[in-house]
Amino acid sequence: MKIIKRNLLKGLALLTFSTAAMGLATVASANAMYDSSAMFSITLTSVTKENLVPNNGDNWSVIGEEYFIDGYTFTDGDGTAAFSDSSASNAYFDLFTRDTAVQSTSAVGKAGLGIGESSVFTELGISVENNYWKNLIFSFEYEYLISATVGSTTWVPGDDAIAHAGVDIIDDLYSVDILEEVTADLLYGPLTDEVWYRGSFSFMLAPGEYNYISAYSYADGVAVGAAVPEPATLLLLSLGLVGLGVTRLRKSA
Repeated sequence: MKIIKRNLLKGLALLTFSTAAMGLATVASANAMYDSSAMFSITLTSVTKENLVPNNGDNWSVIGEEYFIDGYTFTDGDGTAAFSDSSASNAYFDLFTRDTAVQSTSAVGKAGLGIGESSVFTELGISVENNYWKNLIFSFEYEYLISATVGSTTWVPGDDAIAHAGVDIIDDLYSVDILEEVTADLLYGPLTDEVWYRGSFSFMLAPGEYNYISAYSYADGVAVGAAVPEPATLLLLSLGLVGLGVTRLRKSA
């Protein structure tokens, strides 16, 4: 009779443990995500002579060009990633007074049990030239908004996400020199980082002189998702281990 009971307990334990082991193959996945973006705009507000008299003639030029420099995505497992930008490679345009040029970039991604990674890098170049016979003053207004956000629907050890975005604005005459960046990190924080700013600058060009304004915008991020055993799986695994322990005690007895 003891032999039959021992065999029954042993069989039950092995069956429970096997069920738990099969349950481990089914996991509930955490969802790490990132979202980063950078927007930059510039407006030619006025062109004036040295005595601040407006000059609206055709003896100066402000020409813009948008560049797509680089974009990249990488995914593994169930990870997804994407990037976007508002620029078109070698797209030229003229800026007259009160005209505005805008450039924006963004990178997004997520992963439940894998990796999602993306990045994008673009440039907005503006060439300013004075063809007038007197000095001219060129005035601009600019605005930028950069943001980075990370998160996880069900955080577990192994989940991670980092988002980064920034703008870099500089001209040949050093009338403007800005480098602004934001970073969000799921493990170390902050989870959201954002900067908005509006400003202005101006410079004077002598006859025949020119200035070049470069505005770079970039965004990138990576998300890594880890597997999480489901509660039911953990329960079955515990029962299986208990069953094996009882069998070992019975056998010893």
